[in-house]
Amino acid sequence: MGDKRQEYREAFELFDKDKSGTITRDELASLLWSLGHSPSEQELQDMINEVDRDGNGVIDFEEFVGMMERTRAVAVEEIRRAFNCVDGDRDGIISMAQVGVAVQALGYDPADAQVGAAIEAHLAASKTAAAPASDAGPLKMTFDEFVALVRALPPLPEDPDAELREAFNVFDKDGNGSISRSELRQVMASLGENLTEDEINAMFNEADTNRDEAISFPEFKVMMKGK
Repeated sequence: MGDKRQEYREAFELFDKDKSGTITRDELASLLWSLGHSPSEQELQDMINEVDRDGNGVIDFEEFVGMMERTRAVAVEEIRRAFNCVDGDRDGIISMAQVGVAVQALGYDPADAQVGAAIEAHLAASKTAAAPASDAGPLKMTFDEFVALVRALPPLPEDPDAELREAFNVFDKDGNGSISRSELRQVMASLGENLTEDEINAMFNEADTNRDEAISFPEFKVMMKGK
């Protein structure tokens, strides 16, 4: 945490132009971009509303650290990608049975006691609420509800596979949690790798060890380690 906090401090001070100890909304947007995040206008406003506890319209350093550490700075687009992994029909609603799979896609271990307790508490609250928080109902979860759940989970540990996950996400164009043959072909072409169809097929077949016509992250990880 020490090194990460220092990284946050250096970035924060760089964008705190007047050295007031606070940053504005626009400065926060620039800071997040510098750290590799690209929130939309609404996502940025949601983040500010969540952490600006004194309501003064600016973010101080401790509020910023709290925001970054609460979910290991999991960007909303990452949460959306995990949600889409199980939202096969893209109707914006997943079943409670799919929640564990979705949080696992973010790097959490559903079997972890803290993670399990947070999920159970969230599900229990939705089941006992006098009026459901959304039209999804007590046995379903909307994307907004899933975001709220993720923000209630304990911070993620440092991910040793973070760079590999970023590379995987480049290939996974539709965000469904796997790489198709066409996605592999498309990305290799964009990288200037003019591979023949036979070479693409050989690469894909070597990685697709379970022969389900999709390369999962574990399969991608093995493929890249082999390179």
